[in-house]
Amino acid sequence: MSDPKGFFGREDVFREVMQVLRHPHSNAIVLYGQRRIGKTSVLLQLEKQLAAGGEFTPVYFDLQDKAAKPLSEVLYELAQRIVAKTGQAGIDRANFDSTGKYFHKNFIPAAVNAAAKGGLALLFDEFDVLDSTKQSQAGEAFFPYLRAWMAEVQRVKFVFVIGRRPEDLSIDTMSTFKAVRSKRVSLFERSDAEALISQSKHDGSLVWDKTAVEKVWNWAQGHPYLTQLLCSAIWENVYDTNSSTAPRVEAANVDAAIDKTLQDGANAFHWIWSGLPPAERVVMAAMAEAGDVVITQKQLIEILRRSGVRLIVRALELAPETLTEW
Repeated sequence: MSDPKGFFGREDVFREVMQVLRHPHSNAIVLYGQRRIGKTSVLLQLEKQLAAGGEFTPVYFDLQDKAAKPLSEVLYELAQRIVAKTGQAGIDRANFDSTGKYFHKNFIPAAVNAAAKGGLALLFDEFDVLDSTKQSQAGEAFFPYLRAWMAEVQRVKFVFVIGRRPEDLSIDTMSTFKAVRSKRVSLFERSDAEALISQSKHDGSLVWDKTAVEKVWNWAQGHPYLTQLLCSAIWENVYDTNSSTAPRVEAANVDAAIDKTLQDGANAFHWIWSGLPPAERVVMAAMAEAGDVVITQKQLIEILRRSGVRLIVRALELAPETLTEW
């Protein structure tokens, strides 16, 4: 999804990010959303757009495997990514000390001078891995370092991507973001979902009946990953390499691809499930028990009561709304 030809929507996200990047008194924004909602795709597409625009020098940096590393190593690896974009001369690992002084006093000013006119745009993916409940070597040192650095650095902008709501982060991490704007990356608008569904129509490999497009929307509800997964299963079931004409996808073909979609996405579904807060998991399980029907809040509470959940705390009452927004 980082290829512009396969990227859809998110104009509202890009618009808000650019407002922050160009604002003289703002230097950071947090993008958050559930797992597999397309946050990394947004960040990679942002990197491409910024590089093409020439106003900023974007640097994508994935923190996924950095939690156990010392601050000096994380800053050195970040510096390596920066010099690959700015074209600076090689850097010496020995200069990157455990306090980060060399990085922000010597390295960053030189990098900013070598960057585009707007400065550096640092795009941090999976930033909340440093906010683990387990002791994170990088997190313990990085958050206070980052707070101080963000307060004084010039011509450096920050875009952070996290897989949790900002309010679910630790107090230490929240204090880093207390004055930072946030934007949720959520489900596709219907028009964007339909553009994704119809991608195979435009490349000539499938023809989509309107009822089939409607059926995909009904199943996936604009979730980018689920829409893509379902469409992939449909394509594999329907496409015929020996046919001289593109096969037509009907509503029945969509229903027939559901089992394959569930099988192909089993690991991803488990990962999405494990990322839900406890109250939302309880409510999701209750909704699954209700089957393919629309239920009211009162009916949901009754299902929970029958299942042995006697105390409906405020978190459980708010969980359906949270799931809808999330």
